[in-house]
Amino acid sequence: ALVEAVAYEDDGIREHAFLALETIGEPAAEALMISAATKATPAATKWFQNRVDWPGAPAWELDLWGGATALNPKFTFKIHTEKLFEKDLKKSTELLCSNRFKPTRELIPILIRQFADIDSEKKSDLERAQTRRERAFELLSEFGARAVLPLIAALNDDELGIAAWSAKTLVQIGDPRAAPAIVDAFAKRLDAGDELSGTPFHDALQELVLPEAEALLLKTRPDERRARVVFERTYPGAHVSNIPLPPRDPLPNAEPFRLKYVNQGKAKELKVVFRLEDGAWSPNPPLPETLP
Repeated sequence: ALVEAVAYEDDGIREHAFLALETIGEPAAEALMISAATKATPAATKWFQNRVDWPGAPAWELDLWGGATALNPKFTFKIHTEKLFEKDLKKSTELLCSNRFKPTRELIPILIRQFADIDSEKKSDLERAQTRRERAFELLSEFGARAVLPLIAALNDDELGIAAWSAKTLVQIGDPRAAPAIVDAFAKRLDAGDELSGTPFHDALQELVLPEAEALLLKTRPDERRARVVFERTYPGAHVSNIPLPPRDPLPNAEPFRLKYVNQGKAKELKVVFRLEDGAWSPNPPLPETLP
């Protein structure tokens, strides 16, 4: 009945059925795939078949979400829009940032793809790529729960940029399904030797107040934000900021920071050095028991 309901004309019934199927999760994916293959329009069927190229594929999240989307009787997808994003960086960036671009659920995989790094060193291309990431982040955040499943799938994409910005977007949306998926994907990349410090993936993990997230943060080279968080956790109520250090090559087992804070009305500084010992990054020497 739920699979049939996602094909109703009524938007309210369709969205409630979509949410219920997402709640069921992986067990609902096969029925949706079968229904989409036999009942979706030709355009929707072709779009759904192309999910093998979506970020994070193959994934049951994409099978479920894509199948339910393809069964929408109001399905709309313009193939020339996809081609434009693939072939013309300048024009597609202009479209993405204009009022002419009307984001629909069918375009969510294309939006997630905008998180990818580009193979160019031209300043203008790099700036456009960043503009696209930020705009895609904004639009996907506005989709909210409707974008969660494809974003969760994208956490496991081979390209770190796509995975990292997907994690950042999921944290922004705040859906409870995202937290364990972010932790799991981060752990896999850390075990694979990926450098995650200072990436949007690292930022996303630091937003999660979970013991599992903290355990992974201890294994990850700290960045300025991590230094501030550890300082503020040690001294509740303290207001701290980072003082930039001169550029240098990273040290293999140490990461220094200079922190600025206020104590008893006076501005003070404290040098903090995180060291990697027994697989964990922590201040060494330890932070003083009382605020200096």
